[in-house]
Amino acid sequence: MAAAVLALVGCGHGPLAVRRAANAPVPGARYRWLDEPDLAERASAAAKVMAQVWGGRAGDLEGWTITFRDRVIARDGKVVTVGRATRVPVLGGGHIEIWAGTSKVCLEATDLAHEVGHVVIRDGGHEDLRWLDPGFWDRMAEALQDVVPLDDHSCRRQLASGKGIWH
Repeated sequence: MAAAVLALVGCGHGPLAVRRAANAPVPGARYRWLDEPDLAERASAAAKVMAQVWGGRAGDLEGWTITFRDRVIARDGKVVTVGRATRVPVLGGGHIEIWAGTSKVCLEATDLAHEVGHVVIRDGGHEDLRWLDPGFWDRMAEALQDVVPLDDHSCRRQLASGKGIWH
């Protein structure tokens, strides 16, 4: 048994994976960027930049899967969860779920940067001062400009605006 566990742990992680999980159609719930054919490549590139801005490295996201959903992740009374990062114990990696509604414009402006932060700095309690630092989020948005296609003017405008990224 121990040998099997060691074999699984030692086998390494696959690359970051991206997928979309659309629920039953809800009027106004779909966002055009979810249907872009390059969603996986674009999300992967953005997540790697996000990891680096948090002080990590792109490899910190190996073994993780990002899923964009067209509904909130969870509700508990008045509390709504729009993003969640869940680690897989022992084997490493995990799952990041993002409600696409955190940005009607583009994936780079969603809650993804926030959840990547949880993965990289392992701060589930939001104790790191960067969570509330507007300057940090401005730097994040500026770094993401490098991976946003030049012809995606609405995303570039969103990232350059004071609203920038959901966090």
